[in-house]
Amino acid sequence: MANTEMKNYEKLASHIFMKKNFEYIKPVLDNSIPAERKHLNQTGKFRSNQKKPLNISDYYHVMVFKKASAIISEIERLEESLVYMQKFPNPRTYEKRGVHQFSWLEYHYSYFVITYHSLFDTGLILTNTVFQLGIPEKDCKSTIVIGNEWVKGTTAKTTLIALEKLISNYGKTRNLFLHRGAIPDVKSVTNSDLLDLLKVISTVNQHSKPIAPVDLVDNVFKNESKKIIIKLNSDVINAQRSIAKLFDALLPIYKSKAEEYKNL
Repeated sequence: MANTEMKNYEKLASHIFMKKNFEYIKPVLDNSIPAERKHLNQTGKFRSNQKKPLNISDYYHVMVFKKASAIISEIERLEESLVYMQKFPNPRTYEKRGVHQFSWLEYHYSYFVITYHSLFDTGLILTNTVFQLGIPEKDCKSTIVIGNEWVKGTTAKTTLIALEKLISNYGKTRNLFLHRGAIPDVKSVTNSDLLDLLKVISTVNQHSKPIAPVDLVDNVFKNESKKIIIKLNSDVINAQRSIAKLFDALLPIYKSKAEEYKNL
């Protein structure tokens, strides 16, 4: 039977905050898509150079959509990372190219770490956009956004603080990877000594006569990968819930701004 449970990114995409946002941008899409289709039929080009500029209200909603979609996309990519880690396709083929199962896990775990840690930055940028704080994206730092007078008195502050605490678990690992070249230690996810041993066996098997049956190595890697995925999936669920709370906090601000711009 197929698994019908919604994925974490789908839960965010169906959040009332996103539904409200889509209500506002749907007319923009309805107006632009027929014009673009007509232009494509007439010129054979996908984009028109004579687009009607968006008014302030429409521009606001489109920008909120882009920033909110970015953070949802990050959750989707985290879930994709777990799919990749779950199975190492064609082990013998990859090993001939110098990629063994442990390096496969390391690669996708490294991507997971960077993406997970970026959730907070994306959340700050979304908050900046919804509140219309006017802070350049490169300056959307924790102290600046959370300390802003408009944000301090709302639940957005507490949800951002909670999100920052959540992603901090990956902060040191991410920083050492980006600034020192230290590959994130996937073994630390489950504190697996067995995985450390399998790394050595896999490397030796790749460059000399196998010291352990490859089928046995494959099965143990598969079991260890499952343990890692269970732990990381728990972190993704926590991130989704934290972002959903941020959406909850931003919703009343978004509605208020929408009314404000509608009356301009």
